[in-house]
Amino acid sequence: MKRLLCTDLDRTLLPNGPAPESPAARAALARLVEAAPLALAYVSGRSLALVLDAIEEYALPVPDVIAADVGSSVHHRDGVGWRADTAWETRVADHWQGGRQERIAQLLDGVGGLVPQDGARQMPFKRSYTLSPDAERERLERDVRTPLEADGIRASLVFSHDPEAGMELLDVLPAGGTKLHAVRHVRDALGVSNGATLFSGDSGNDLDVLVSEVPAVLVANGDEATRRAALDAVHGTPRASGLHLARDRVDAGRFGILSGHYAGGIVDGLLHFHPELAAHLY
Repeated sequence: MKRLLCTDLDRTLLPNGPAPESPAARAALARLVEAAPLALAYVSGRSLALVLDAIEEYALPVPDVIAADVGSSVHHRDGVGWRADTAWETRVADHWQGGRQERIAQLLDGVGGLVPQDGARQMPFKRSYTLSPDAERERLERDVRTPLEADGIRASLVFSHDPEAGMELLDVLPAGGTKLHAVRHVRDALGVSNGATLFSGDSGNDLDVLVSEVPAVLVANGDEATRRAALDAVHGTPRASGLHLARDRVDAGRFGILSGHYAGGIVDGLLHFHPELAAHLY
C-alpha cells in the first residue's frame, strides 16, 4: 500500500522546543520512512530555503514534496533540485485575484494591531504579521477581512502563537492555500488514499489539518490551546477517531522506548494508524 506522511517541522519534527527529544526518535522515524516505504512531505510555515536549512541542520530525510510558507507554496523534488508546482501557484493566485502579498500589504496598511514581520517572512502568497499585545482578536479579524473582501480577495486568516518569542501571529493566505489544502493537493497528486495519509502537527497553524478528514497525530509536546481546540472540534463527530494524541511512551522496538515528543510522537501516530509498520522497527 502506498502511504504518505505529511509533517510540520518546527516543534513537531524539529526538536526546537523546550520538551526533551528521545535520542533515537529521529532514527526510528527515518527507518519507517525508508523501510515502509513512506512518501514524505514537509508542510511548514518556513520558506523553501529555511526548510532546506533545517534538513541539513537536523540531518532529516529528504522529502518528496515541500509545502512551504504555511502551505501557500508547493515544491516537488526534481533530481537534486526542487520544482515549483505551477498548477498550485495558479490555483492560489486565483484566490487573490492574481495578486501577491504586496497587494495585501497595501490593503491592510493602517489596520490597527498589525505589525508586519520582517521582509524575509513575506512570500508571494503569504503576508505575515505579529499582533500588538492589546489587539482584540474578534475586532482585528473583522478589520482585516473588510478591506480584503471589498477588493475581491478570498483569504484565510491563520492565527498562531510563537511560544519562544511569546507573540501572537497572523498569516494571511489565499483561501485555498492553507496547510490543509496543500496536504490534500499533495495526497491527490501522489495518488495516495486519504486513509493511507498521516499528518503530524503541534500548534495553531496545524489545527485545520488536525481536525480535518486527514488522519492526524498531535505530538505530545503540542501546545495546550491547540490540544483543547482540536478535541473540542472533533468531539462527538466521526472525525474523533482520526485524531490521535501521541502517548507519553512509545515502544519503538530496537530503537527503545521513545517519548511522544517530536519525532517520537510521529512514530506513535504511524504505529497507531498502521500497526503493521512496527515490524520494520525490530
